[in-house]
Amino acid sequence: MKKAYSKSALAVLVLYAAMSVVSGILTGLITGIGLVFVMNDRGLFTVMNGDLARNFTMMLNRLLESELVDFILLGSVLGSAGGMLVGNLIMRKILPERNNIPIEKKTLSVPDILLVALMAFGLWGVGAFIGNLPEWFGFSIENPLYSSGSKMMILFNIYAIFGAPVLEELAFRRTLLNHLHPYGEVPAAFMSALLFGLIHGNASQFMLAFCLGLLLATVYQRTGRVIYTIALHFMINLTATIPDFFAMADIDIMTGWYIVVGTLVVAGIVILILFRKKEFLSLSKSGEPDPNAAEFKNVGVRIAVIGGTILVIGYEIFMLFSSLSYDYGPMNVVLRLIPIFCSLAMIILTVKLVGKYPAEQKQPEEL
Repeated sequence: MKKAYSKSALAVLVLYAAMSVVSGILTGLITGIGLVFVMNDRGLFTVMNGDLARNFTMMLNRLLESELVDFILLGSVLGSAGGMLVGNLIMRKILPERNNIPIEKKTLSVPDILLVALMAFGLWGVGAFIGNLPEWFGFSIENPLYSSGSKMMILFNIYAIFGAPVLEELAFRRTLLNHLHPYGEVPAAFMSALLFGLIHGNASQFMLAFCLGLLLATVYQRTGRVIYTIALHFMINLTATIPDFFAMADIDIMTGWYIVVGTLVVAGIVILILFRKKEFLSLSKSGEPDPNAAEFKNVGVRIAVIGGTILVIGYEIFMLFSSLSYDYGPMNVVLRLIPIFCSLAMIILTVKLVGKYPAEQKQPEEL
């Protein structure tokens, strides 16, 4: 079991590395092409032949006002998609399906599907509320790329709706859980959710990805069908991006969107509380607790968890210091600290508790 968890965590690290490298290369390449195009179109090469230091501010302003942001976003989208695809292929080589004990295939009834969908809204809402506290109180820092009104934002949202659910579910639910499932369903669900949250790289997304990831991991282990988790992931991402599509047409639907989504979130929390003991939500706890907590006391998981935590907290600290340049006052600082502390608490709690759950320790053909 120790080797299986270490190998799985290292596979996720490889996924993140592939995503970062491919994304960096494609973003840099496409941005470079765009930079040459924009500078030539606006006559900025003539500036470079003169006093570059004196004209640097003018050149930078012209670039920011140009179509360069379109190239940056295009590179980011293609890089993210390409990186996730490459990472998935590598993960399947590291954790081959032929070595796994297959999860029994089951079909959910229509009522159960509806219950799970509402639960997904509830957990997503809880994670999003905690992770985005500053924005709920009007304190936020806009990313100039995503607030630029670039026509490439539609491509970004299309990838978020269709590409991300498929690629992320194949990696974190099918490949990862197929490998960890034989060693205990509860530890496998928490590990999948934890790594899924950490790979997002910031506290706001960590909270919602972790909360939603627990439900997705449970549904997959109970049904063995990744199509269910892809559909749930698609539903959440589509809901989150609907306001952006209307905004492109200069239509503000935020008030109505908040009312509808808020109702679904509250209903989902209530459903989750009332139906938490449903059969399709009950993970197996057979076997004996692992006294050595081998799920976390191994090289791969320690590197992944420590590295992921540093990434998440480092990003939030950077954003915190960035926010100090805005005249928001101490309340903005406090609100930005809450998601950081909640993320740390969730990570520590997961590490502490998972080893206390029973581990079945079934043996695949090879580890």
